[in-house]
Amino acid sequence: MNKKFLSVVLFGALMAGSSVTFTGCIDNDEPAGIENLRGAKAELLKAKAAVETAKADYVTMQARLVEANVKAKEIENQMQELELQKKQAKTEAEIAEINALLEVQKLQWEKLLVEAKQELAWAQKSYEDALKAIELAETVVSESEQKILHSAKVYLVAAADDMNNKHDAMITAQKNLSNAYLNYDEEEVKATFNRLIASKEYEKTVKERSLKHLEEMLAKDFGTADWEKEVKELEDSIEVINNEIRGKQLEVTTVEQSDEYKAAKEEAEKAWANLQLAKVPADFSYEIPAAIAMNFNSTPNSAPADHIVVEGDKKFFKLTKEESATGVLDNIITPLVNTIDKDLEKFTAEWEANKENAVKDAEDNLEKAKEAHTKAVKDWKDALAKYEELGDYEVATDQAIVNKVIDANFKQAATPLTGSPSEIEKAAQTAARNAIATALHKYYTDVNAKVGLETAKFKINMGSVVGDVEKTLVDWLSDTALNGTYLNEIVKNWGTVDQFKNALVLGKDPKFITEIGENTTKTDLIAASDKAFGESELYLGKYQWLTVEPTAADIAQAYAKAYDDEVNSDADATDDEIKDALDEYTAFAVVIAEQELADAKLMPEQKTAYEAFKKALTDEKAVIEEHIADLKDTHKEADAAFVKMQESTQVIKDQITALKSSRTSIINIKNYLVQLISDAIPGDASTAQEFKDYVIGELDKVNADIIAIEKDINKLKKQLAQIEEGTYTDQMYIEYKKVLLDEATKAYEAAKVVYEDAQARLQAVIEKLTKASAE
Repeated sequence: MNKKFLSVVLFGALMAGSSVTFTGCIDNDEPAGIENLRGAKAELLKAKAAVETAKADYVTMQARLVEANVKAKEIENQMQELELQKKQAKTEAEIAEINALLEVQKLQWEKLLVEAKQELAWAQKSYEDALKAIELAETVVSESEQKILHSAKVYLVAAADDMNNKHDAMITAQKNLSNAYLNYDEEEVKATFNRLIASKEYEKTVKERSLKHLEEMLAKDFGTADWEKEVKELEDSIEVINNEIRGKQLEVTTVEQSDEYKAAKEEAEKAWANLQLAKVPADFSYEIPAAIAMNFNSTPNSAPADHIVVEGDKKFFKLTKEESATGVLDNIITPLVNTIDKDLEKFTAEWEANKENAVKDAEDNLEKAKEAHTKAVKDWKDALAKYEELGDYEVATDQAIVNKVIDANFKQAATPLTGSPSEIEKAAQTAARNAIATALHKYYTDVNAKVGLETAKFKINMGSVVGDVEKTLVDWLSDTALNGTYLNEIVKNWGTVDQFKNALVLGKDPKFITEIGENTTKTDLIAASDKAFGESELYLGKYQWLTVEPTAADIAQAYAKAYDDEVNSDADATDDEIKDALDEYTAFAVVIAEQELADAKLMPEQKTAYEAFKKALTDEKAVIEEHIADLKDTHKEADAAFVKMQESTQVIKDQITALKSSRTSIINIKNYLVQLISDAIPGDASTAQEFKDYVIGELDKVNADIIAIEKDINKLKKQLAQIEEGTYTDQMYIEYKKVLLDEATKAYEAAKVVYEDAQARLQAVIEKLTKASAE
């Protein structure tokens, strides 16, 4: 969307700058002023659309960028904590467990870093599109409007710059915390604290300079101030800071362009490249014991597939001397050892104590699984027979039959006989009632046999001796000798034929029929089919219920497909989790129980096989690590030297950050003043007071910043003193870095609020100018 919009804006700009005139059969005598206004309106509308797009995209993507970055850094911190624990671990099992966790977290970490890069690209693109659109809009408005629009744009740029700097500072704080877990060196920490104290003291000086400037502004008479002159003075102050920033950036560049710096960087990169180029010292081959060979496949989703080689009826794990040593260590051997460790988890002390009973337990479980499957198959057969009997039967079929009888006889049956009715009239009414009663009885009987039916009990008075008797309608109407009498009670003063049918046929009056069943034989058959054999598409390739019982070979093939489907849908699922998901199908539960019985018989042999395979891998790992040990040491030393060179410029970079923060504050004041001037009503005294209040607010912020900086300096000095006394610990250093991360996160959140405010201000300016151009 942004690309499309940008091409439209650029085309508009080209057309605006073109001297080509298009003519046609209709003359256009529109005044040039109107054309200009129309052009201004169009460009402003484009700018407005771009800003709105950027506001939606940039803020959303920035938030997602931060989320991905923060999650990645949190995982990185956890990885560092685990590395620390690994150093302190006492047993091989503890180390194996930590290594397994590290491998999982590394994959998550790499995924999140990729996401962060993608979000950053999207966010930056939408923001840049908006700035380009605003630049085009600036070219088509008046000089005074240009100033207002430019001021709002500069305010946005400054806010974005500050927000991005705060974001970078937050990520740096995350990185520093990660490093603190493993890289506590007393002398280095002292040097870091001294650098931070120097940076903080410089930042305090810059803030005090800003404080003095704000106090001088407040000392002026705001009622008679020359606002244009004030804007110019603020711009001059900004330029002074810009010059300072440029000077310090030149200092950084000078260091980074120095031969010493370049040499250190080159050595670090060269040492890293040499380490990556190192190869496995010799070919390696290990025959995987038969007891565990089935757990290692030369197919995707197994660990690591392309190094498992099948030769006849045997499987081998192989490495070649052409492979990268570090790649094999990190991406092949470590994940494979983790996989073996995971498989070894089932060989617990509890298993050791009960391994004699393992086979018996597995046999019992298989027997239970078979019993459950036998019952499920019977239920499926019953459901199939019921479906074949009823097919697509609907209750409406029988309802139509009984309703036809009711329609034909209801008037005769329900109309009271008056006067002295003849025997013929009585007989006709009885016959009509008997016909309805017989039809209802058949309807109730047939529907109940097919899909089930419940009728309410109905009271009929059986005379002074017996009194009221309550039976279901089916019971009353089953007495064919007297059903006319009973029906007379039922239909007496009934109402219309539709009311009668609604109550006694359709079940719309709970006094008579409480529930009419539905034909659920198809859904019952599907459920029974799934329960017994698993989903039918595993057998048929489409969704349908089974009507033929599958063979054991069919079930085994369907289980293998279902297992692969589960793996593909959730690559992180464990074998036990997959089996738990599949054993709800009784046929698959039998397959799983059979596998577990086979495993139980093999487990003692498997444990020995796993341990032997792991030893072969760890021995080969030791050989490779010894082969590249010198290269690793060389890289570590070169990297440490280069990091020291980088730290030599960090004080200057900290000073640049402090200056940029001060510049942002002045830019905000200047833009606020420009906006006030543009909105002010001539002679309105409230404008001066509003600006004064704003400056007071900024002054309060600077005072608060200075207090916070002084506290930071005191904390750093206190920690330095503790190091000198020998009472400072690595855990204290970690906690300190956590506090800094928390502060950096809060600073970023505050900067994001300012940026969103800058977006809103720019939007308001464009809307105002758009409205003005329309008028």
